[in-house]
Amino acid sequence: MAAVNTSGNTTANPIEDVTKKVAELNEKTTQKVTALAEENTKKLAAINEDATQKLAAFAEQTTKQLTELAEQAKVAQKQQSLAAIDAYEQAVMALAESFEQAAAEQPKVEVPSLADVTREFTTAYTTAARQLVS
Repeated sequence: MAAVNTSGNTTANPIEDVTKKVAELNEKTTQKVTALAEENTKKLAAINEDATQKLAAFAEQTTKQLTELAEQAKVAQKQQSLAAIDAYEQAVMALAESFEQAAAEQPKVEVPSLADVTREFTTAYTTAARQLVS
């Protein structure tokens, strides 16, 4: 009869042994998973930091380039505006010269010359326009 009691205890020991082994395996697995998670978190943080630095550098470079392009556009616009004012002035002055030549062929009348009035107006207009552009 003592053998039956021993066999009952023998059956309980393997279950306890398996339970302990499963608990040990669970603990080791938990430690490994935790270590991998910590390692991956560090790697991800490094990747994020690198990406943030690269993005900041890209944004800074892009801002600098856009500022330079805006300045170049401003200079080009000013040059084009001044060229347009000069072309306008030359065209009106040529027209005034044409009026003056046509008037010279006509009988003399004592009125202010249309050519002189046109020149004065154009000079005043283009001077004001240049000051606005500059």
